[in-house]
Amino acid sequence: MDDKFPKDENSAKADFVVPESGPGEEAANFRAPRQEFLGGGGSPEIKPPNPTEGSSRESLDRKFVEVNGTRVSYIERGNPNGIPIMYIGGYMSSASGDRWFLDALEGKIPNSKGLRALSEQKSASAERLRENLAGLEQKYRILDLELPGFGKSSPLKEEATLDRMADFAAEFEKVIGVEKAIIFGSSMGGIVAIKLASRHPEAVKALFLQGVMTQPSDMDKKAYKAAQWATSPYLPIRYILLIPGIAPRVFSFLAKTDKDFNMSEEKAQDAKIEGAKLAHVKTALSTLREIGRDIGQDIERVQCPVVIIDGSAAAMVTYDRQKMAAQKFPEQTFTYEKGPRTKTVNAIPLAVTEAFGEQGHSVVNTAPEILAVLVDKMSDKLLGLTCANENNDPTPKVEPR
Repeated sequence: MDDKFPKDENSAKADFVVPESGPGEEAANFRAPRQEFLGGGGSPEIKPPNPTEGSSRESLDRKFVEVNGTRVSYIERGNPNGIPIMYIGGYMSSASGDRWFLDALEGKIPNSKGLRALSEQKSASAERLRENLAGLEQKYRILDLELPGFGKSSPLKEEATLDRMADFAAEFEKVIGVEKAIIFGSSMGGIVAIKLASRHPEAVKALFLQGVMTQPSDMDKKAYKAAQWATSPYLPIRYILLIPGIAPRVFSFLAKTDKDFNMSEEKAQDAKIEGAKLAHVKTALSTLREIGRDIGQDIERVQCPVVIIDGSAAAMVTYDRQKMAAQKFPEQTFTYEKGPRTKTVNAIPLAVTEAFGEQGHSVVNTAPEILAVLVDKMSDKLLGLTCANENNDPTPKVEPR
C-alpha cells in the first residue's frame, strides 16, 4: 500500500464572451448573443435555500476508495443526492488546491481575487453574483478526483497514460455510484475529460473545459518544448528527475516561474507547490510527455455539449487557441424524449473578461465564484437541470424543456 495514505483517513463554434458588466448581471440571466445554441428561453428559476435547512446538511470531505486495485483519494461535498459534477484537476494538482472552486459550487463565497476586483468596479454585479451562488446550495453532488499518482492517490500499477486516466475516471464513477456526471476538466484534466467523453460517453452529461491543450501548437511553445525535452527517453534529464527528491524541486521551481502561477494568490501558489511535492515521479513524467499531443480523434467522438472557459490573459493556452479548439468539436443535435423538439449545441468558447481583473490559466482559483455561476447557468441551459421540485425537495431532477 502506498505509504502516503493514512490507513483510515477521512478528513478534510459560436464566439461568446462574458460582457464586461460581469456575471452578477449577465450570467444571472445568461443572455447569450446566439440564443439558438442554448435552446432559447431562460434558465429555470432557482429559489434561495431555506436558512433553516442548511444546518442539517452533511458536510463531506476527503475520502478514499479502491478502484481496480488502486487506492484513490477524492473530495466529496454538497448534496449526496444532488446533480453529480466531477472536477478533474490539472497536471500535478491536488484537491487541496481546488477548495475555492469547490466552495463556490457548494454555494459558499471564497471572496477570491476575481470577486474582489468585480466588487471594486461594479458592486451591484458582485452582489448579484453572491445571490446566484446562494442558489447553488443543495444543488450539486460535488466530486474532486485526484488522478492516480497525484495528490494522495496511489499510482496506477501499469504505466500512466491519459487514456488510462480516462478509463480510471469512468470506473471511479461506477464505484462511487455515479451514473452520469457533468465533468469540469482543467488543463491536463481537460484532456482527460475529453478522452473520458470519447471513450465512455455513457459517463458524461456535459463537458466544461478550462485551459485545455488539443494539439502541440495550442501550448506556449517554450512550455511544450521543455516538457518534451524533460521527458525524452533519449536525454539524460529524464533519468536525473527519477533520482529521489530531484523532481519535486525542479517542478516547484518551474511552477514558480510561470506567468499564470504568479497571477494566483499566495494560498493557491502553496497548493500548487504541494501538488508538485506529492506527485508520483514516473506518473508525472509519463503524463507530462502526453500533454499537448494532438487529440483530434478523441474530439471527433465527443457526443455531449461542450463549453470551453479560460481567463482572457491566459499564457499557457491563449484565448485565440481556445477558440480554435472549440471549433473542432462536432456539432450535435439533441432530441428530447417528450415531443419532437430538438436543439443544436456547439462548443462555446467562454472568456473571463478584464471586468474581473487579470485572469490566466489559474482562473479556477482566482475567480472560482464566476466560474461556478457560469457552469451552473450553462448546465441549466444545455441540460434543462432543475434544483428542486414543487415540494421544495432538494433532490435534483432532469426535465425536458
